[in-house]
Amino acid sequence: IVRGKKTRGMVDVLFETEKLGKVAARFTVTEQRLEGFVSSDRADTLEMLKQKEDQLFGESAGNADKHTQMEYSLQQNLSLSDFTKGRKNQPDPKQSGEDYQVQTRDLYAMAKAFIETVKQAG
Repeated sequence: IVRGKKTRGMVDVLFETEKLGKVAARFTVTEQRLEGFVSSDRADTLEMLKQKEDQLFGESAGNADKHTQMEYSLQQNLSLSDFTKGRKNQPDPKQSGEDYQVQTRDLYAMAKAFIETVKQAG
């Protein structure tokens, strides 16, 4: 979970498994929006995650009232350590005009929902 004066309201989930390959995800949560960026070194993993998007961001995950925007990227040489370095360029919810302080529980819930979705896939 990313917290600080300049950057906050974000959670990164990074892992590598034999079946799914490398996966790096970044979610930004505000009161009204949920934005995500998921990158993997395997096209089949990205396709599976796209198919599970409704499950991940739907009402069951507590996001029914949020506008969601997801982006997916295939990166053959994905570096999990380099992925975390890119967070400096992410917009801060306060700077984008949304006056909402993201609660730690919301970020943990988003990370948990993503991990549970991936676990169900295998």
